[in-house]
Amino acid sequence: MCKRWRHRAVGKDPDREKLIVLRIMVMRKIYRFLLRIHVVFFVLIGLLIDFAMNMIVEYFIPVDDSAVVTFLSDVGIMGGLLYGVIFLPIIETAIFQALIIVISRYLLSKINVRHYIFPVLISASVFGLSHCYNLAYVVAAFVAGCIYAFFYILSGKREECPIIVIAIMHALHNLAAFFQDFFFN
Repeated sequence: MCKRWRHRAVGKDPDREKLIVLRIMVMRKIYRFLLRIHVVFFVLIGLLIDFAMNMIVEYFIPVDDSAVVTFLSDVGIMGGLLYGVIFLPIIETAIFQALIIVISRYLLSKINVRHYIFPVLISASVFGLSHCYNLAYVVAAFVAGCIYAFFYILSGKREECPIIVIAIMHALHNLAAFFQDFFFN
């Protein structure tokens, strides 16, 4: 067996190890940055990531907004604003981020699983499935749920009220989507 292939087989490729160390260093810097910045910028960065990921999903999966547009035409501008921008973000954050993350972290700690990835994925999966208008909404809501859950955990580490921070982020997302659906469709 060649030396180069033997090193890869046992995981001693120096270039790969340098790349892994570099990735870890970059992730730590991003993590520390997100912990230090002002809460307004924290929410705006979360929103920008959410919008960028939403555009990527919508590029690959066509979106059918007919269910949302029908709902908005039924309830009107004020009903859509009250329901979609004020009530739903608070209720969905309380259920899909706060409740599910706390319960899943508690249950996973009973079997000695202390990673944050599992509660984030559980929360995002339930959040995505609750937006079952069509496949694009489910995928986009899953990605948004991952972002909201990650930022929920981060805002808890920042010693801020994570429910309020994520509800504001979610409300701003829904407000932008409301204006897009109501005025441009």
